[in-house]
Order: sequence, then structure tokens, then C-alpha cells
Amino acid sequence: MTGQLRLGRFGWKAGASSLTHQIAGALNTDMGVMTSVKDQPDCVPMQSNCGNTEGVELADEHLS
Repeated sequence: MTGQLRLGRFGWKAGASSLTHQIAGALNTDMGVMTSVKDQPDCVPMQSNCGNTEGVELADEHLS
């Protein structure tokens, strides 16, 4: 989680560089759960009232 661009190894088409990023992405996209890795809701422009406004919903200790 350094912000450095890295090649992926996990997920569809190797799009995630670590298992943490793969899991955080799946939680966000599939279930709408925001973590410190993915802290914005996965919404399309046509959606109104999409996502939580409270911020992170899953603590890092539970993500790991």
C-alpha cells in the first residue's frame, strides 16, 4: 500500500498486486463494503444516493 504502480498477480486478468487488494476490490465491487484500500463506493454516474457517507466500514485488522 505504498501507492507505487506494480504488476498484478491476483484476480481477473491479474489486476490486483496483492491478496489484500483483490479482497478489498471484491468487497467493494460485489458487496459495497468500503475499506482503507477501497474507500469510495463503486457507483456509476446514473446512480443517486449510492454508497455510504460514513467512510470505511471494515477495519484493517478484519481485512487482513
